[in-house]
Amino acid sequence: MSRVLLAGLAVTLGLLSGCSDDADPSPKVSPTPSSSSAGSTSPSPSPTPAGPVEPTLPPEAEGDDAAAAEAFVRHYWEMVNYAQATGDVAGLRRLESPTCEACAGGRRTIEETYGAGGSIEGGEARVSSAQAGRLGTAVGRVFGVTVEVDIAEQVVNEPGAETVRHDGGTFTFDFIVQNERGSLLVARWDVDL
Repeated sequence: MSRVLLAGLAVTLGLLSGCSDDADPSPKVSPTPSSSSAGSTSPSPSPTPAGPVEPTLPPEAEGDDAAAAEAFVRHYWEMVNYAQATGDVAGLRRLESPTCEACAGGRRTIEETYGAGGSIEGGEARVSSAQAGRLGTAVGRVFGVTVEVDIAEQVVNEPGAETVRHDGGTFTFDFIVQNERGSLLVARWDVDL
């Protein structure tokens, strides 16, 4: 596995969700009903999404038990997908402890790619299974969460650099999630190779 993929595997995930297949760039305007057609108005078309929407933390991920830790890690992967699709890593940063080195490495990979004018295509992650449990008797709540993640094939493009392709696959990640100041945060993650 390449150094880039290892450094950013937790954040080298999904893209292009929510993109429109509509190739016509002109705006769609529905006609305003006139008084003569008041009884026969047609519904206006639904707006097409402008791009991926940042996921919001689900209520079940806000607790302080193993079930909340599992939901939190599932949400983390959704945020990884969003960050890869947009280059916006602020949401990831909010979910990570400042001491999580793997987290920082993944974020840095995305920031550097987009900062150089590049893009990340594919690599969307889907958590296929998750299991969480409390770890030891540490002060505060600390949980271990093991997740199996299916990751699609990915292409990383940067101007002036060779295109990098990563095969997809299924990977097992071990997360440590802890409650810091009333919120769950990713303290560490490792991938089982």
